[in-house]
Amino acid sequence: MKRAATSALNTAGWTSGHCAALAAQLEVTVPKPGNVGRGADFADTSIYDFLLGAQVLGQEIDRGERLGTGIGRVILDAVSATRGMTHNNPNLGIVLLLVPLARAAAALEEITVSRVQETLNNITPQDSADVFEAIRLASPGGLGRSETQDVADTAEPNLIEAMNLASDRDLIAREFATGFAGIIGTVGPLLADCIEKTGALDRGIVLAHVSLIAEWGDSLIERKCGMMIAAQAMAMAGVAVDSYSSGWDSFEREVGELDFWMRSEGNRRNPGTTADLIAAGIFVQLWSGKLHY
Repeated sequence: MKRAATSALNTAGWTSGHCAALAAQLEVTVPKPGNVGRGADFADTSIYDFLLGAQVLGQEIDRGERLGTGIGRVILDAVSATRGMTHNNPNLGIVLLLVPLARAAAALEEITVSRVQETLNNITPQDSADVFEAIRLASPGGLGRSETQDVADTAEPNLIEAMNLASDRDLIAREFATGFAGIIGTVGPLLADCIEKTGALDRGIVLAHVSLIAEWGDSLIERKCGMMIAAQAMAMAGVAVDSYSSGWDSFEREVGELDFWMRSEGNRRNPGTTADLIAAGIFVQLWSGKLHY
């Protein structure tokens, strides 16, 4: 049975850091298939790591805005502070996405691709060096190697060039290469549509998460497990999305199957990139006052 959505979350007057922290918290507290969530920790990462990371991120975004710090330094400071507090890397992708979005959002009610592109165009060599240092410090699954430029290299780094090179195999890199067009034009509206369909914030986020995997796949799964497993994840997510036409209970059963499969083999199939994109989409909707609960 559809649950009626009540009203928009009133974040008017909030700083971009507050909205970023809330976006990251909402993403992780909703129990999405394959990811850390309420009652679904990984062996080395718990929901508390993500919640602490969200608070650190919000603090560093607002501090950077107040001091005029370059976005590369904000990203590095957020990763460093989070790692010092949690001793792991819970949220590198979220940090990479939300820091530029938050900077682009300053003094605007609506986040646009042109505004994000302007922000990215102002990235300096020092910003690039700081971002690469943050990525090395976080030690993630990797953005993938390139014969001409890699995040492990330190000579004359150029973040946007590196992201362009990786954009065909990494969804976060693709956002940097396109001015975050996917997040602004697809993920944000998808969240709004799914929340409207389901009548509830938590269900809407789950439906959007699974729908995004079905449409885009997940580049973290592909990097860790290969193209065949990534294609299987897309197919299973597609089955779950199709089942929604028969009602939430049917969808929930299929999501349960997907969740079990993703958590097999030590959570190697976790769709972490999709979770990062969802957090960014939540931020966009929060900032524009369009997110309902």
